Amino acid sequence: MKTTFLKLILSLVVVALVSTSCKKDDDESTQTPDSNSSSTTATYVVKLKKDNNAEITYTEGSAMVLADKLIIGANNDDSDMQFSINPDVATGTYTNGDGYLISHGVNGVAVFTATNTQSSTLKITKHDKTARHIVGEFTVNYTDNNDNQISHTATGSLDVTYK
Repeated sequence: MKTTFLKLILSLVVVALVSTSCKKDDDESTQTPDSNSSSTTATYVVKLKKDNNAEITYTEGSAMVLADKLIIGANNDDSDMQFSINPDVATGTYTNGDGYLISHGVNGVAVFTATNTQSSTLKITKHDKTARHIVGEFTVNYTDNNDNQISHTATGSLDVTYK
């Protein structure tokens, strides 16, 4: 548990550093591919929906293999999502952090992490390792320590090309 928590913290720090050091103009993941270009990019989208309320769509962030993990960081003005996944992950359904970590924060405060997640599921529907493109869905059941221990469900999807 302690090792998992330390890995999560390290992943969050790395994602935060990478995402704040990249200029939006240089982020290939938010650019539309030029029809004359030989490089291909996919839409960088991570979506999150909490308790069937409004959906948050993140179109900015970074994704790369770092320290034997595929680190995906998505952010907007006041919230962020982070994923840490085995870069060799196959299509399939994974539960309760089996080979992955997901976290979400608002205004720098963690909403859910490995420490307050009751259960989670990550379903990888496509993973082209050659093109470095991953598509999937996730569900997280968690207790938010910031609002009187109330249980919530967050669902979402990701469609990301990584470096």
